[in-house]
Amino acid sequence: MQRILFLAVPALLALLSGWLVYETKISLVGGSGPGSHDPDMFIEDFTVTTMNDNGIPRYRLQAERMTHYPHNDSSELETPYLEFYQPGKPSWHIQSAHGRVTSGGAEVRLLGNVRIRRIATENSPEVTILTRNLRVRPEEKTASTTQQVDFSSPGYTVQAVGMQADLGKHRLQLLSHVKGSMESHP
Repeated sequence: MQRILFLAVPALLALLSGWLVYETKISLVGGSGPGSHDPDMFIEDFTVTTMNDNGIPRYRLQAERMTHYPHNDSSELETPYLEFYQPGKPSWHIQSAHGRVTSGGAEVRLLGNVRIRRIATENSPEVTILTRNLRVRPEEKTASTTQQVDFSSPGYTVQAVGMQADLGKHRLQLLSHVKGSMESHP
C-alpha cells in the first residue's frame, strides 16, 4: 500500500502541474486574442519616417511610447511629435501629450493640449497655433479641430473656434468666432 501511495503521489502532482500549466497557457492566450482589449505590443522611443516615391521624406511621427491594440488595430501614443517635410517650404511641427493612431494609420488624433509650429524662414515668419484635440491626416497633410484655436505670428494674434488646415499648401481656415489683434509700429 505504501508503495502504491509512493508512486501515486508523484503521478498526481505531475498531473496537477500539467493541468495548471495548461490552464495558465489558455488564460494567457485567451486574454490577448483578437476580441481582447489588451495590447499585443509596445515600442519605446518610437520613430517612423514616410518617404515619397523618390525617397524624399514626407513626414515623421515620433513618440516616447506606442502601444498597439489588436481588437481595433489602433495605437496609443505618449508625447507624440509629428513633423511634415516640404522641400523649399517651411516645415510644420505638431506635438501633444497623448495621441491615437487609427486603424491603418490614416488618421492621427492628438489629444489634450496641442502645439503646432511652422518654423520661420527668410520669406515666412514663425507661426504658432495652440489648440486641443487635433485630427491629422498625415498622407493628405491636413489637420482639423472643433476646439478653441489661438494663432500667433510676429505682429498679430487671432483667436477662433474650429480650424481646418491644409499644411501642404500652408492654408488655414478658422471656422467661427474669429477675432484678432495686430501690433502697431510707430
